[in-house]
Amino acid sequence: MDNGQELRNLIEKAKYTQSAALAIFNKAQARPLSESQWKAYLAREDSARRSPCPDEVLKRMKKLLKSALHGAI
Repeated sequence: MDNGQELRNLIEKAKYTQSAALAIFNKAQARPLSESQWKAYLAREDSARRSPCPDEVLKRMKKLLKSALHGAI
């Protein structure tokens, strides 16, 4: 499983929409991610719009969702 797939699974498991997860990710970010870049990270493997999700993005999202869900993930 690549980072994009793992990010998608993490968001689904937390029961957040992709937009809500992006809002959580961008909160207090000096350089917030655009919605189009976020969707590119989450795109299916066979999509032309797909962009590889960096390790740092996945790591930050895991940390933020754990905090948002009080360790439920």
